[in-house]
Amino acid sequence: MALFVNDSGGKTSFHLDLWGRISRGHQKLHRKERMHIETWNVRTLLQAGKLENAKQKMKRNRLDVMGMCEMRWEGNGELVSGDYKLFYSGEEKQGQHGVGVLLGPRVKDKVRRVDYIDGRLMMVRLEGSEKDLVIVQTYMPTSQYDEEQVDQCFGRMEEIIE
Repeated sequence: MALFVNDSGGKTSFHLDLWGRISRGHQKLHRKERMHIETWNVRTLLQAGKLENAKQKMKRNRLDVMGMCEMRWEGNGELVSGDYKLFYSGEEKQGQHGVGVLLGPRVKDKVRRVDYIDGRLMMVRLEGSEKDLVIVQTYMPTSQYDEEQVDQCFGRMEEIIE
């Protein structure tokens, strides 16, 4: 399975197949099934219809996975909406931070494990044909935060990767 990774600007940045081979542009790596992934700073999913907008964007861009940050939902859990499944991790108080991973119809049933860390970090492990795909979704502190908070976030990320 080949993997397309898009940043929140919507441009394809590189291709990575699950065996670790990388190519640039839209060259075909293999005649295998491809997975399309994009990230999006949604600013908030507290507004009515915003989740539907994300689902429409996934369908329009033929995405399988959309990583989201700044969702602003409280707590953590999962939500099924039509053919899509959303895993989210937020703060104890609604309205701050929050990350999520929205899975499309092709991959929503391939979840092996979800780790909800906090409102800035979560991990989703998807079953692959030869190797699993681990997605770490993060919403890193900006330069306005003190160095200790940034270091804590990096420390938690290192723990989840190991």
